[in-house]
Amino acid sequence: MKDSNIGKTFSVSGSIFTCVKLAKVSGTKKYYEFSCSKCSLDSELWPAGSLISRIDCIKRQTPCACSPITKWSKEQYAVIVKRSAKARGFSFLGWSSEWMFAATKVRCSCPKHGEFSGATINQFIRNVGCPGCKNDGVSLRMKGFSAKEDGEIIGTFYKNCQRPDGTAFRKHERKNYWYIYCPVCAADEYTQAGLCTGEFFAFCGTFKNGGTPCRCSDRCIYTKEQRAYQINKELEGKGVKFVSWHEHNSFTTRVKFVLECNIHGRFSSVFRAVCVNRSGCPGCAKTGFDQTKLGSVYALSSDCGGYMKIGVAHNVDVRLSQLQSKTPFSISKVASFEMIGKDALSIEGDCHKKFMSAGFKGFDGATEWLRSDPDIIEYIKKRA
Repeated sequence: MKDSNIGKTFSVSGSIFTCVKLAKVSGTKKYYEFSCSKCSLDSELWPAGSLISRIDCIKRQTPCACSPITKWSKEQYAVIVKRSAKARGFSFLGWSSEWMFAATKVRCSCPKHGEFSGATINQFIRNVGCPGCKNDGVSLRMKGFSAKEDGEIIGTFYKNCQRPDGTAFRKHERKNYWYIYCPVCAADEYTQAGLCTGEFFAFCGTFKNGGTPCRCSDRCIYTKEQRAYQINKELEGKGVKFVSWHEHNSFTTRVKFVLECNIHGRFSSVFRAVCVNRSGCPGCAKTGFDQTKLGSVYALSSDCGGYMKIGVAHNVDVRLSQLQSKTPFSISKVASFEMIGKDALSIEGDCHKKFMSAGFKGFDGATEWLRSDPDIIEYIKKRA
């Protein structure tokens, strides 16, 4: 008996979608192959069989580029990158890192500088290309700028930014870099604590464009010692103290550190949790997820099959009930894995680093949604 959905058409976002044939059956759910009046014209990017969806989802989330959030496959990303590379005179050679969707690194060849890699797919299609070509352009601009007298260069640093009285510049040992002495930072709490001298350095282009590397800028890079100072200041009076960093070779605000509670002993945290979310000891907390107790890493799926949420909870069924009333699309539980709370948090955090975010905002748990990938569940199983 012929499926009654075959041949049906839907008008979505100015495109006509036609149901071509039944693609697969998963339990009680049927998924169909569609053609799009716009996207299907590009047979290289959208070959037959690449537009798969459920009938009841087609109007909510189109499976092609007509959607504001398109789930591109590895093969489609290769086509997109290849076209971008060709338009800029490069040759696409493949991937230079493990596959992580748009976060995968691109490997290309430049006719002038040879093979290069490092930019992610997203960065590459936004025009990040050959570092050699970029350096040539910077070198050409800097050659003329560096030929000027020091006084003229410093005058340029003041031209695009009103700097406080007492600001002083001097050349750095590294070519095209300069030191800046900031009288404001030289008198702040970090300098008084012996963690700074008030002098910073940056590439001359930073100063030329009106920027500054000191703490007067919201882009200032703090040292480990200064971050530890911020952490201890935030924890003052909470019965918790900073003990040490987990990793010593590199430092970002995502690097974990060890804290010690007077009551519950040692536990791990990250800078954002303490200094932005104002979190303290999880054992002392009256609400939220307590990493000192048993918990679960859970996986939820959107009914369209395109997205998956990875989170942690002490009671997964209660959390699912909360999310079903606040998530703007239908969801269901895929799996959950019980373990010690700190291990659950570690696995959840690593999943969000390793797999591609769905980019959702504006509802409870929105940032925990990822692009659906069968490797996610396998990854959690291995870790659990």
